Amino acid sequence: MILLICCCNYYTTRVELELEQKPSNNPQEITTLLRQLGLTSHQTKAYIALLSLGSAKPSEVARVAQLPRPNTYDALDALVGLGAATELSAKPKRYRASSPKIWLPELGSRLKANSEKAAELLDKAPRTVSPPAQINGWPRISALLRSGLSNSQERVLVDAHFEVFSQLEELLKNASRRGCEIAILCRGGDLPFQALSGWIVAKQSKLGPPDSCWVFDQEWALRYRGSGAKAKGRRLLDQDFASEIDRGILGQMMLCGDIASDSIAAKAIRRLYATT
Repeated sequence: MILLICCCNYYTTRVELELEQKPSNNPQEITTLLRQLGLTSHQTKAYIALLSLGSAKPSEVARVAQLPRPNTYDALDALVGLGAATELSAKPKRYRASSPKIWLPELGSRLKANSEKAAELLDKAPRTVSPPAQINGWPRISALLRSGLSNSQERVLVDAHFEVFSQLEELLKNASRRGCEIAILCRGGDLPFQALSGWIVAKQSKLGPPDSCWVFDQEWALRYRGSGAKAKGRRLLDQDFASEIDRGILGQMMLCGDIASDSIAAKAIRRLYATT
């Protein structure tokens, strides 16, 4: 609990200090810190863009942040709710970024209060685990995979045979374009298409276990083996279990020989592991 509160205070102070300077000086560090404070990828990009513009219309923010307009509207409305922005006018819509010196300390106070309340309630909550749901046949498994990829907002982690990915290329790329981080342990061969920028892909020549594992937003996991009518899988709805699978996949990726310990990919894997 003390560690969580200290982290809240540390991150809000770090971001405040970074944003007092020009946001373009170290955008990756600012982005990482804001994400660790709970902002989504789109909210982070929209805030940094709006801060650089001072005040702007959504279309201007979308252009600078390189976001689709519908996502920009949603992100700006969310930033208003967080206190990170103010809506200046309704027609046409225009927003102004709040000073990081004002809204970040307020966010830190809310995070601290909420984390203390959550810890108190969770300590009293009954411990229950949702039983894994058995799924038989590839059509049902495929439908769950497609649903997970279509609805994920934060990240998708995969440990699977390379042949599985060919039929899911567009869904993976669309998830990435929405702001999801994609991390793949590709077994038995190369990824059958070009990974998008920012993906973490590790290749393992050995096939390893026959199961394919997918984890969506650290909320639920899908584990299956086989193909066609003989395919069998389990949907794991317990978040703690899903997080353990998350860490297992990331740990296996670090052990792959094609990722150097000081590479950008290795640093990204360690960051994801630390936030799992």
